[in-house]
Amino acid sequence: VDEFAYTVSLNNNTVILGTNENTFYTFNGKAFSTKSIKKSAFFDNNMVVEGKLYNDSLMLLSSLAGGIALVDINKREVIKQVSYFNGMDDDEIRTYFIDNQNAIWASHEFGISRLDFNIGIENFSFYPGLKGNPIAINYFNNNLDKYNLFLELISFKYYIQW
Repeated sequence: VDEFAYTVSLNNNTVILGTNENTFYTFNGKAFSTKSIKKSAFFDNNMVVEGKLYNDSLMLLSSLAGGIALVDINKREVIKQVSYFNGMDDDEIRTYFIDNQNAIWASHEFGISRLDFNIGIENFSFYPGLKGNPIAINYFNNNLDKYNLFLELISFKYYIQW
């Protein structure tokens, strides 16, 4: 029996239950269906830790050693993988979320990266005058974009606006 590594709600009736392999199951409240994602290096020696719906047909998977993968749910294939090799500061993604502009904010050991598939990657590894690496990002006054960033450091919290 496969262990489930992540869940993604597709809609009110269907949920994806994913494994660390290239397999996921859909469950519609009555029955399970097994699906296989086409072979990809993202699943080789990698541990998927989180999955989220990116839009109606795409989901994001984060991992402890392979960065983030964008998976086409209908075609069942990884269409993009973002990792250290193409601009992220680290491959071990602790957590991430998607903002209202469809940019992905990913937390890793060396800070935070903002990924936009149309623009590229912006890494926030340090901020002038602060010591330590950013370890989390949060909404501040219901707002989060590249100009309003709330950084949590190991022992201090700052709100930065530039």
